[in-house]
Formats: sequence, structure tokens, C-alpha cells
Amino acid sequence: MSILSSPMRLLLDKNVARKSVSGLDKMAGVLPLSEAESIALCILEQATKGKIRLFIAPESLHILLSLERTFALHGISLFLDQMEVLYPGRYFKRWARRLRQMNFTREDAKVLSLATFGTDKAGEILSASVIVTFDQRLINKYAHEFAVIQGRFEAMMAGLEPPFCYARLPEMMLPQKALGLIQ
Repeated sequence: MSILSSPMRLLLDKNVARKSVSGLDKMAGVLPLSEAESIALCILEQATKGKIRLFIAPESLHILLSLERTFALHGISLFLDQMEVLYPGRYFKRWARRLRQMNFTREDAKVLSLATFGTDKAGEILSASVIVTFDQRLINKYAHEFAVIQGRFEAMMAGLEPPFCYARLPEMMLPQKALGLIQ
């Protein structure tokens, strides 16, 4: 199992996934893109160049597949061609529960825990290095409470065996910042 490897691993939250899909659909219809859609598509482009690996949560995959069957949106299949799913690994539930105790919403706790203790389908990786989100409130909460989060994380990590003892807390950033990081 690889903890730190190239290329960088990014977990896209559902809103970044939504903007990517809507951007792909607009491009197919030759419609103007919003700034958020344009940035999301630039991140997608970096994955096609092999600079990064992009992941989504299993819940996002299920929603997108359901939408694809219902509405036959062309952008969904193009988007999913660039995505991998990050699956909950061992200690995912434990870390999500602790994040909920720190007043993160259920959904935010799951995303943070998935980025920390998630793995790919083959079980060859652990963790995503960055969570990409448009949710500025979540980014601010994570940054503001990072010392407490890190303290609880380190306490939980004490005694874990490899490879889980090598898990790291992800960075969390807006798509614009992530794009600057990977270009």
C-alpha cells in the first residue's frame, strides 16, 4: 500500500464534481462556462495529463450514475472516465465519529475521514493529499480547528500498525488554489 506517491491524489467533493459535469455538458452544447466550471474542468484536464489522480466518494458515484440513467447527461460519463472512487478503509468510521464529536456535519466528517483513511479499489493506496471543495465555510472551520483536529488524530494514531500509522491529515482547499498547486 502506498502512502506517499506520485502523482498527487485529490478528493473532489460533490460540488466540484457537479461543476465539472455541468461544465462538460455546457462544452458539448457550446455554452459559456461559469468561472467555477472552468476551474473544475482545468483540474480534470490535469488528470488527463497524468499529473494527478482524482477521486470521488462512493456516494458521489452513486448519485452521478443515477443521474446518468435518468437524464442521459453526456458530461457524467466523461467525468467518470477521469475519476477513481476512494473507498472507506480501516479506521474510517472511528475517525469520522471523532470528527462528528468536533462538531463537523455528518457529510463533512465522512469526506474528511475518507481523505484520511480512504483507499482505491485495489487497496493499493491510503489517503488523499488534498480535499478540493467550494465550501469556504468548511475550509475555514478545518483551518481554525486544525490544532485540535491534529491533536485528536495523533492520539488516535498512537499504536496503529502499518500502513495505517502512516495516514496523514489532508489539506483542504478551494479549486483555484488546488489548480495553482498542480499546474
